[in-house]
Amino acid sequence: MKIIYLHQYFKFPNDKGSTCLHDLATSFVREGLDVTIVTGRSDEKYNTKNRWTVIERDGLKINYIYFSYGNHLSYLQRSIVFFQFLWFSSFRLLKFKGDLVLATSIPSRSFRANSLKNHNWQMAISPYK
Repeated sequence: MKIIYLHQYFKFPNDKGSTCLHDLATSFVREGLDVTIVTGRSDEKYNTKNRWTVIERDGLKINYIYFSYGNHLSYLQRSIVFFQFLWFSSFRLLKFKGDLVLATSIPSRSFRANSLKNHNWQMAISPYK
């Protein structure tokens, strides 16, 4: 089975930040699944003339796109970067064939849980062919 995983940022265990996506994706690889990740990165080394940088590591195929991003940006600027990521990654996803697309996102700090009290939120995963 081939999984295509979409997440705004991906970190390896030796990087600063959360490695939840790495842990989940490598657990899929250990189960024999093929995992391709489409993600963003703010490291300058990924700011190349090519829009996308592709590396293979820990059994994962990772497609990085560079965006200048950090906590120094305003909420509006970070939102614009997020929508730019969604735009470019949507076209990148069209290049892949897979059995399943997983798209995850980290809740924004400014998003309050009490705003959900009158909503019935559900997560859905659909097959991708």
